[in-house]
Amino acid sequence: MRRARRRFVGSLSLATAAVVLAPLVLFLLFAYGPRWPSAFERKYDRVADGMTIEEVRAVLGPESEESSANGLQLSTSNGVVNAVRGERVLVWVLGNEEIRVGFDRGRVVSKHYRDGNYL
Repeated sequence: MRRARRRFVGSLSLATAAVVLAPLVLFLLFAYGPRWPSAFERKYDRVADGMTIEEVRAVLGPESEESSANGLQLSTSNGVVNAVRGERVLVWVLGNEEIRVGFDRGRVVSKHYRDGNYL
């Protein structure tokens, strides 16, 4: 007695299902999978607490503007909080990306990166 071939879904064979599902899986991986940080974001990662303003400028280049500490606020479950704290806040902007670094006594005390593409 001859055994019937196994089928994957209804009348689709496993090979046919793989060919049909592969583009969907690839689309989902590219659309919702991990994203690679930009060069600007990698520079942000190099900024560390305690660095001087000159050291930060050496990493990020000249700042785009200076802002007040309350220049960027985030809404959280605990209310509105400042994204960056410090007596002086410098801002770097590149396209849709923005880096804010807060300084107290000339040293980094906080930082925030925002990518406008993922808001």
